[in-house]
Amino acid sequence: MGYRVYLETAAPGAFSFIELGYRNRNGNNKLWDQTTQGIDLLSLAGTNGTYVLEVYFEGNVNNSDKPSIYDSNSSQNYKATFAVSGTLPTTWTGRNSTEWGDDGNWTNSKPTTTNDAIIPTGLTRYPEIIAGQAQVRNLVIAGDSPERKALIKLTNGRLEVYGNFTNLGNLDQAGGVFQLAANGNQTFDGSDFFNFEVSGSGIKKLNGIMSVRGELRFQGGILYMDPTLEKTSYVNLTNNAVMLGESNDTYLSGTLKAVQIVTMGDVATFGGIGLRYENFSGDPGTTQVTRSNVSYTSASNTGQSVRRAFNITPANNITAQITINYLDNELGTSNQNENNLVMYRSTNSATTFDQLGKDGQDTRFNFVTKGQVPGNGFFVLSQQRAPLPVALISFTAARQGSDAILTWATAQEENNAGFDVQVSTNGESFRTLTTITPNSPNSTVGSTYKYADQELGKNGIRYYRLRQVDVDGKESFYGPQAVEFGDAAVAFSAAPNPFTSEVMLTAQTSVAGAATIRLTDINGRTVREQALSIDKGVSTLPVSNLDGLKGGMYFMQLTLPNGQVQRLKVLKQ
Repeated sequence: MGYRVYLETAAPGAFSFIELGYRNRNGNNKLWDQTTQGIDLLSLAGTNGTYVLEVYFEGNVNNSDKPSIYDSNSSQNYKATFAVSGTLPTTWTGRNSTEWGDDGNWTNSKPTTTNDAIIPTGLTRYPEIIAGQAQVRNLVIAGDSPERKALIKLTNGRLEVYGNFTNLGNLDQAGGVFQLAANGNQTFDGSDFFNFEVSGSGIKKLNGIMSVRGELRFQGGILYMDPTLEKTSYVNLTNNAVMLGESNDTYLSGTLKAVQIVTMGDVATFGGIGLRYENFSGDPGTTQVTRSNVSYTSASNTGQSVRRAFNITPANNITAQITINYLDNELGTSNQNENNLVMYRSTNSATTFDQLGKDGQDTRFNFVTKGQVPGNGFFVLSQQRAPLPVALISFTAARQGSDAILTWATAQEENNAGFDVQVSTNGESFRTLTTITPNSPNSTVGSTYKYADQELGKNGIRYYRLRQVDVDGKESFYGPQAVEFGDAAVAFSAAPNPFTSEVMLTAQTSVAGAATIRLTDINGRTVREQALSIDKGVSTLPVSNLDGLKGGMYFMQLTLPNGQVQRLKVLKQ
């Protein structure tokens, strides 16, 4: 069968042909047909308009004086018309090259802001964007299986998507900018991006997990993730990635994760996600932060918290100064009084919160800061709790030789049963050292209290807090305050350093039992971990078979039976 498609107002082109199969029928009734090979008429229509489909039939006959027969409708052929309107999709063929902008590489010319594009599987050449602007409405990178996936390479320039982005294949972005540019809602699949821009307006909904290695820039619109899918739909800022341009009009709504190797003296901002982490009592190490846009009613007895929370997980227990920034639109609709915002911390997955207070605040630049707090936990901002029957006006803890001296004062006391002085070595699990009875259960002039922690064997950081109990059993907590006692209880060294295949650790401890040695690289990845028993006193601990490690710096960590952690840097030659 010969066929051709052409615009009604244009000259016809040459015929194309498709073979029909013979189906025998009785007598003179014969049939030729084709039911498996379809013809995409739209792919033959280049623009909008009215088209003519023209066909005729030709057959070859054996054992006849007429080897060919025709059915051409008396030389007029058979004709039908159809109209094409709207936008036509275009499919990548790679016919000429890998250049996105070459019309010859597409079935219907290169895509624009108003038509869709499909990158199919099974090709030998896939598109690469190395300069300029590549524009498309809906974009699909096809993928049939893990072994058959289509590909787009974005090396430089910009890939601007004005519709939805479906990635069943691979986006290889070594540079350039991937942009969601529509003035309206868009959906897109999570991928590994380098530079990513959110612009235009509307909701840009993420399906899955997206990683950003360069810049995540906001110029318009809202990057949104379903809050019920926080474990399977989130943004991951990898090392050295930054987030820029967040404001009340264009921002991230959902879960955002970042990780950074933090050492003493650093000011860690985790790529500009609204958190400042500094003034540490030691090296935090590899620190993971998760930001979520969730409000908690358990943070304060006066309403919901600001709709921004940070879960901070450092490798090591330290104290830190924490500053939380927020947007005005995250204050919610519950008439938050910004001047009354203070910081809260939870250590039980945001079930309950302890009020930390604040050391500084700026309602113009939207931040609250608090120093000398445990560096791990779940942190939010909320309204300061209403005045309590016992009004504590100060609470301090300071080292004095091998002791910790705690002092606190009240402005008034009503139905006060007493204070439990509590201590923790990790800032989470506290035990009571003593109970202080009040000078008077009821007092309008207040009192001053003092306690000396004289326990032996102090080392590392000790966290102190007060548990105040009313006569009716109601409790309130104040603190914690951190006191550093150093690491005098343990000596820890490595030799040779630098090492080649083996390093000998020397450790001195006052306790015996199970210990753990862990070796991590500069990215925080564990490359060796072993459990062993350590004796009281001085021990020599070999770490062998290190030939396969790459040269460079590593971190050796020794966890002792009492939970104390010692660290040092070692160098592989």
